[in-house]
Order: sequence, then C-alpha cells, then structure tokens
Amino acid sequence: MIDLMRLAGYTALLPANHEFDSGAETLKRRQTRGAFPFLGTNLSVDDDETAVFSKYLLKETAGPRIGVLGLLSQEVAILTNPDHFNGIQISDPLEAAESAIEVLQRQGADYIIALTHMKESEALPFSRQAEGVNLVIADGYRDLGQAGLIPSLIRLVNGTQIVTTPGFGRFLGQVTVQFVGNPLVAFCRHTPTSVCMLSILWSRTTWTRQL
Repeated sequence: MIDLMRLAGYTALLPANHEFDSGAETLKRRQTRGAFPFLGTNLSVDDDETAVFSKYLLKETAGPRIGVLGLLSQEVAILTNPDHFNGIQISDPLEAAESAIEVLQRQGADYIIALTHMKESEALPFSRQAEGVNLVIADGYRDLGQAGLIPSLIRLVNGTQIVTTPGFGRFLGQVTVQFVGNPLVAFCRHTPTSVCMLSILWSRTTWTRQL
C-alpha cells in the first residue's frame, strides 16, 4: 500500500490507529519507503531516533502557500495495542494546532488544511475553535460505513469547511479549492466519489496531490 501511495504522488499522510498496529518501528520504515511526510501535529516521541512525525507541512505552489496539519484524537491511544504507544504522547489537538498555525502563518501560509482522525463530536468543536484553519479533511467518524448518515461537506459560520468521504475506502473524495482575487478568496467544492484527493487551482495552474 505504501508503494501505491508513493506512486500516486501523496503529499502527506496522517497515521491513525491502524497505522500503529505493527508498532512505531514499522511505521518509521513505511514512512522512509513512502518518502513523504507522516504528519503528527499533536504527537511527540521520546526517542528522536524513532521519530517519524512532522508537526506540519508548508507546500509551495504556483500561487498560494498551503499549510497542512495532522491531528489525532487522544482516544487513538486506546484503540490499538498500548505497547505500540510506548514513548509516544498525544497532546490536546486544539492546543497543538494553535501552536502550529502560528508558525505556519509566520512562514506565510495563505491557506491551512487540517487532516483529522477523530469522532464527529470532536471534529465539529475543533473546527469551530481552531482559528486559522480553512479546511478540515475529517476521518474517524463512527458512521463512515453508512454514507447516508454523514454530510460530506459542512460549512461553518466561521468560514471553516469540513469534508469527509464515507464508505471505508469504497469511494474516492475529491476536494477542489479555487483561489481568486487579491487578497485571496478560496472556494471549496467536495465530491464524495479514507483517501481524499485535493486539487488546488491557482490562475491557470493546477496543483494536484493526494492527501
């Protein structure tokens, strides 16, 4: 699977509970083989030699700079073998996101995406409170296998948009974000057709990567 992700041109991955089923060492080997960052904005590792997680990613495009975060629910630590979490801590997602957002904004990020793995009851409050996050690509919902129970796109009054693709991998979700004007205004569209393709449209240039 990691080879397919590399060939598909993945930009980043948020490891969730099943990625830890074989332990941190195996996860490190997979990240090395994949040659793209595994994001863990709210993860910290005691042993730097086995550290596999990047706190954030800043992606340069032909136009806007795109910041990407990866955030796990603290419940993930009890959803897999606890031995596989020895030396790994999951901090509060909102606090970790706020610190990373501040760094990304100082580095000139125009648009910030948060990849999340948490229940819907956690993802919604996080999205409402995480000031500076423009788009949340959400996974970990309890009813993901039942497409009719989950809205695939939610627009919050604070401007943040939440997308998810139900079906446990039976569908491919595509998110298209188009930037226009100066200052930049972003328009987001999601098609639930868990993997998600993100297209960033800027002027006549299209940058497409798997997230």
